[in-house]
Amino acid sequence: MHRGRLRNKLFLAFTLVGIVPLVFLGILSVYSLYLFHEADVQTIEDNLLGQKISEISEAFDRILGTLELTVAFEQTSDIELSQQKFLLEQFMQELPALEEISFISLSGRESAVLNQAGFSSDEELLDQNLSAGFRAGKTGEIYLSPVYFTLAGPA
Repeated sequence: MHRGRLRNKLFLAFTLVGIVPLVFLGILSVYSLYLFHEADVQTIEDNLLGQKISEISEAFDRILGTLELTVAFEQTSDIELSQQKFLLEQFMQELPALEEISFISLSGRESAVLNQAGFSSDEELLDQNLSAGFRAGKTGEIYLSPVYFTLAGPA
């Protein structure tokens, strides 16, 4: 009888010595996998964000490069309406992501507006004299309006 209790204690001790490290190492490996997976996901997210930032910067540079009109003379005057419409059509073909593009006269009123549906009528043209975009453009600055998100993506 005495021998059975000693045998049971030894069996329990050897079992614990064999199983406890396995359980501990199993828990440690699952925990470390979780930590490394979290770090990998964070790295992938950072790389993806960096890539998207560079793509957006390139898209804006392309848009600005396309929209920048260089005039060879210093005198300021409105562009003829037929030329405005031609330029707007060319811009929309070149930059299909744009929803709407317009010319604003020196007086601050829209003179031609082209959107995905076509040219706006004269009644739909707005007075932009007090808008931030017109004031910035009048001083020679480049102005980009806010980006509005649609179901198809940013507009």
